[in-house]
Amino acid sequence: MSIKEASKAVIQLQDELSSVMIPQWRKDEMRAKLKALKKTVDEGDKANKAELVEKAVQKAKEIIEASKTTNVVVEVLQVQGLTKALDAAMKQFKSLAPDTAVLLFSEDVDAHRIVCMAQVPQVVVSKGLRADEWVKCVSEEIGGKAGGRELSAQGSGPNIQNISVAVEKAKKFSTIQLGNEN
Repeated sequence: MSIKEASKAVIQLQDELSSVMIPQWRKDEMRAKLKALKKTVDEGDKANKAELVEKAVQKAKEIIEASKTTNVVVEVLQVQGLTKALDAAMKQFKSLAPDTAVLLFSEDVDAHRIVCMAQVPQVVVSKGLRADEWVKCVSEEIGGKAGGRELSAQGSGPNIQNISVAVEKAKKFSTIQLGNEN
C-alpha cells in the first residue's frame, strides 16, 4: 500500500467511525489510534518527499557536471511529480550553472500527471529562448496548461504517455529558438 493510499484509508476509517453505533468511549479510543496512525503516515509521507527533494538536488548536480559545455538542458527527473523537488533542482542550476537554460519534467504515475518547470537566464532570453514559450510548446503534448514569464515558467498535464515526445519537442524548440547554438 502506498503512502497516499494509506492516508486515504485512514481518513475513510475516521469518517466511517462517526456513523458506527458503538459506545462513545470506544469511538474515542479508536479515534485516538487512528490519529496516531495518521500521524505516522504523514511522517512517512514527509520523509518520502524530503528524500525525493534530495534525489532531485543530487541529480541536478550530476547533470550540471556532465553538461558544462551546453547552455540548454532538458531532462526528466524521477521525483513522482513533486514540484518542490523540481524547484530544488532548479535552484541548483541557478546557483551552479547560472547561464544554462533548463526544462525539467517529472511524472506522477499514480495521479496521471506530468509536471514541467523551466528557467531561462536573461543572457539566453536575449538570444531568443523564453521560458513561457518553451513550456507552452510542450504543454500541447502533455495535454495541460502552462504559464509563467520569460525567465521562469511551469506546466502540467495528464498525458504521461507523451513524456518522451514532450522532451524531444522541448529539445527541438530550444535548438530552433537559439539557432542551433546549444
